[in-house]
Amino acid sequence: MQPRGMKRAEAAAYCGISPATFSRWVGVGIMPRSIPGTRVWDRMALDRALDKVSAVSITASRNKDEVERWFENEDSQNARASEGSGVDHQAARGRP
Repeated sequence: MQPRGMKRAEAAAYCGISPATFSRWVGVGIMPRSIPGTRVWDRMALDRALDKVSAVSITASRNKDEVERWFENEDSQNARASEGSGVDHQAARGRP
């Protein structure tokens, strides 16, 4: 089983590119930045970036995949939470 968090060289190898290319791709936004405050990359974030750059379409049938909808919902929830809205997002989604 692959670890979820990877150092730069491991992340580059996981993506099938050299560490120098990986760093360039991070710099231009093709690959995500490391987890804030670390030098560790998240495997799931790398997978999403690889899907995007390789033109793998989750929406091939024009219907968004459940996973993509979940990511979009989480992204918007996290954006609202980081704005300091004061809303309890767990309660808003009907979670205790």
